[in-house]
Amino acid sequence: MNIKGIHIDNIDLYKEYKILPESRSIGNPDKKKILEEIPFSNKVLDFSELYGEQTYSERTISYVLNLIGTQSTEQSAYFLQTVMTNLLMDKQQFRLYDDIFPNYYFLAEVRGGTSFAENSYAGKLQVDFICYPFKIKTAKEGSQLWDDYSILDYYQETSFSVNGTKTIKLMNNGISSVIPKVTASSSMVVTKENTTITFPIGTNESYDLVIDKGMNYLTITGNGTIDFEFHKEMI
Repeated sequence: MNIKGIHIDNIDLYKEYKILPESRSIGNPDKKKILEEIPFSNKVLDFSELYGEQTYSERTISYVLNLIGTQSTEQSAYFLQTVMTNLLMDKQQFRLYDDIFPNYYFLAEVRGGTSFAENSYAGKLQVDFICYPFKIKTAKEGSQLWDDYSILDYYQETSFSVNGTKTIKLMNNGISSVIPKVTASSSMVVTKENTTITFPIGTNESYDLVIDKGMNYLTITGNGTIDFEFHKEMI
């Protein structure tokens, strides 16, 4: 049986509650457009990428979940509905995994109420998840595991030994720029174009260091090892 279920963080709804989606609707995000009409002209100026890249709205993912109570009573069905509704509504943003997208997850939240239609000891729970625009790859870039790769991926090194100054390159073949976690064995100076950041020993992030879409060239100065952890984002 090829089960295509969903997971809420580390909870497998099928293994835990025997819950599977009857149907799913995976909505895509809309572009956020910044348009300006030119007076006395038919032309429209598009400023949507004024700050470097296109931005997107949140996306909605909807499921109808089949709930089957553990006993042949209405109370059993409503008990399971209560458990699920409290599980979903109690969380703020969480990881939503859908088996139809292996190796990716969504950052999701249930903001509106759920809807339940009971039928004897079973029922259908309608749930709408409001999600971050992009699905995020579970494995970090540079993973050494073969199963983490598909034809959409790019194999690369993300950990480097530095003795003095070294120029490296990092590819981001996702649709959105990302901010990496940088782990350094000693203080390291990272330069990207006109931006220079000093990373102390340990794991740190800086909003000044962005891995843009495409190939990124960085110059590292220091002595030791440095690792860049980032995860590809796709629509």
